[in-house]
Amino acid sequence: MIEEIGAFLNAIPAAAASPLALIAYLATVLAWTLIAWRVKRFQILMDKIEKLKEEDRLEAIRIETGRIVPKGMTAEQYLRSRIHFFMFAGFLAFCATAAFVASMALIRVYEQKARADGYINEILGQPASSTLEAPSPYKSAINTLSNGRTMIAEAQDELKPKADLDRIVGELRLQHFSGDQINDRLSEIAGTARLKRANQKLNEVASRLEAIYEKLANCFRAAECRPGDQFGRMCNAVKSILGTIDEINTAAIAIPGVNFNASGTVATFGGGSMDIDFTNVATPNVAYLATVVCDQR
Repeated sequence: MIEEIGAFLNAIPAAAASPLALIAYLATVLAWTLIAWRVKRFQILMDKIEKLKEEDRLEAIRIETGRIVPKGMTAEQYLRSRIHFFMFAGFLAFCATAAFVASMALIRVYEQKARADGYINEILGQPASSTLEAPSPYKSAINTLSNGRTMIAEAQDELKPKADLDRIVGELRLQHFSGDQINDRLSEIAGTARLKRANQKLNEVASRLEAIYEKLANCFRAAECRPGDQFGRMCNAVKSILGTIDEINTAAIAIPGVNFNASGTVATFGGGSMDIDFTNVATPNVAYLATVVCDQR
């Protein structure tokens, strides 16, 4: 209940920005202006009427307001009753506007939750489905990413020690191989090619996940989405992805002699057959959902 009240308070400005809410606000302002004018008028009349004789007061009210004071009421009683009536009418107008804006705020909260749940189910699949399967591109990307540490470990096992590579280069030079020929041979035996292929594949699936989660992440950034029934599923999924990516990057950094490109931009050095290069695997949209949206709920 506290969450719903907080959501209502946060949604009031957005609800008031809508045409219908604006009309309601303007109507309330107009009503309050009219009521305030009538109340002030009756208060002034009450101050002035006290200066008149008792028998002249009822006639003065009739002339001023065009209304006849009901029998059995004094002039003061009639004026007070009218003041209380208009103040009560103003209170009702305020309550009506507050109820209208509140209903719009709650509707907006419901729409934000439903929108988020729809995007999450689109990514992860329907939770109530008897054959629960995430869409194949997503599932394929997750499976590839989960094998990332194994891919890096296997590629690392193929890396030849620098001493061995220096020896091979020396032997090829003795056989009068050209620089290009030596470079071609090194690309086959140095073992760096497999690590680069693994890195390229992991970045490809990371980009695929980025595209899949982009709509949902942008929805939360624009405050058009709100945690709903499927929020926990999303957080478990994105936190798992982020944890797997951290493990992949940590494993790559641990490779002796690796040139780890943390920025993800094109390197201005390295890239040769003997260079052990690895570009940071990153998913900003997934990271935003896992560290900002999920952790700040």
